[in-house]
Amino acid sequence: MKQEKAAQTTAPATFESVWASFAELRQLQKEFAAAAEVRFKEDRAHSKEIEEAALRRSQEDRARSKEIEEAALRRSQEDRAHSKEIEEAADKRLKKLEASLNKVNKMVGDTANNNGFFAEEHFFNELEASHRFGNIRYDFVLRNENRREGKLENEYDILMLNGSSVAIIEIKYRA
Repeated sequence: MKQEKAAQTTAPATFESVWASFAELRQLQKEFAAAAEVRFKEDRAHSKEIEEAALRRSQEDRARSKEIEEAALRRSQEDRAHSKEIEEAADKRLKKLEASLNKVNKMVGDTANNNGFFAEEHFFNELEASHRFGNIRYDFVLRNENRREGKLENEYDILMLNGSSVAIIEIKYRA
């Protein structure tokens, strides 16, 4: 409603009024450019102050870092002398633990691998029979696919493909 009243009270534009509006816009543009120039100079001066403060801070930080490195080096040399005995005792205990773990891994690892192969076989057979995963039908169901890109090599337990979707399935079995 306010727009309608404004439209009713607005006089038609004349060449002089349009020209005056352009002149006013040029003047505003000049004022804006001058203000922007002042702001740019202020920002450059402020940036220079910040750079100088950062340089001072960097120099102070380097000096502190050097002190810390020297203290750490002294401490490290002291620690090395004390840790040799601890390392030897830990190595002996670690060797005993590794031997025990190897025995357990041999017993449990073979069982887990067999169950893992069974799980992969089961899921592959089910997916190959239905060609479905979720609500999506796939054209191809591939098993143990290897892909290589550069130095990276990937193996996918099950790879399912159709024209618009890819399903990458990793089968995990934990005893």
